[in-house]
Amino acid sequence: MKLTLSSDLLKKSMASVQALLTEHQVLLTADPENNLLVVEAGNGGLYLKQMLNAQVEEAGFVVLNSSYISTLKLVGSVELKTAAGNTLAFTSGKLSGKLETHQSCQKIIDQRPDTNIDIQVQLSKDMLSRAIAKTNFSAIMAASQEGLRIKVDENLTLSTTDQWRLSLYKDNLPMKRNTIDFLIKPEVIAAAVSKIEEQEVWLGLHKGIIKIASPSFEFYHPTIQTEPTDIEGWLKDLDPNDKLCEVSSKTSDILELISGVSSIISGSNQEVKITCIIQGKQLKVEVGATHGSAKGEMTLEESDADKHQVLLSCKYTLEMLSLLKDGDVKIAFYEPYIILMSGDGRCTSVVPTATV
Repeated sequence: MKLTLSSDLLKKSMASVQALLTEHQVLLTADPENNLLVVEAGNGGLYLKQMLNAQVEEAGFVVLNSSYISTLKLVGSVELKTAAGNTLAFTSGKLSGKLETHQSCQKIIDQRPDTNIDIQVQLSKDMLSRAIAKTNFSAIMAASQEGLRIKVDENLTLSTTDQWRLSLYKDNLPMKRNTIDFLIKPEVIAAAVSKIEEQEVWLGLHKGIIKIASPSFEFYHPTIQTEPTDIEGWLKDLDPNDKLCEVSSKTSDILELISGVSSIISGSNQEVKITCIIQGKQLKVEVGATHGSAKGEMTLEESDADKHQVLLSCKYTLEMLSLLKDGDVKIAFYEPYIILMSGDGRCTSVVPTATV
């Protein structure tokens, strides 16, 4: 094989392998007919394929560890060609050398999907990335989070929960799409979408395998094979008569108040309670620590509370407010939880009013 391609493109490809797979062996195949360097990697039922634009002079393939390439100080373009002694020669600017390659590509070939999964849904990368960011909270224990449910029909709906919190994102699509509904680890879908360079993300599902793709990128990953919690249904079944009170204000203002007051316990691993007191439009927040305490207050934009006091988890409340970040937020107080809803109505989160 002999070809030339952008060193940035090559290194981004190797970074994708290292971010999405635990096995970093890659199969590089030079395709002169389409002027592509095809990168394949896979292990444990996972499979990644990338098509990189290149100037291909000679066909061929090699197998090597992606880290051999990613650590090189490549600049501009890089020329790759097979050399004697099972090596791959490289030249980039003033840098040149050889990398050890492997004899067999069978291990990677065995990871190729048995069937070609048809694309069922095309989505804007920005829209999907935003939805993932608005719902993907961390859990105290990684195993406690169910996974991220992604459903596409006339809407894009993402939801996730652990045994304490839940988060829902729902946005109208410009046109009705084919229905697709699956459950996946949030860190997996977030990492895969972030590696796509194009502005469209393609999704396909077949026999428990989700295909996340674009014209130059394909990633196959098993979905989570459990029945997801119907978060949207749970929220719709809430009795409005159970609501104790509701307030609204700028998300950034409430976040600044709580994060400022809670900075007294910054770095502490212990679960700390925030005391929130609402009296009319005044919100007062107090946090106590073993070495002292802090408090602050602000004026809310709207409030129907005469007087209400509640204890919240500092960690959970800050994290779920941080998902919303911009715009207004409505906070409805129930027993024993609060519901945060973004001003545009797309994001809903639930935070318990008792610490775990």
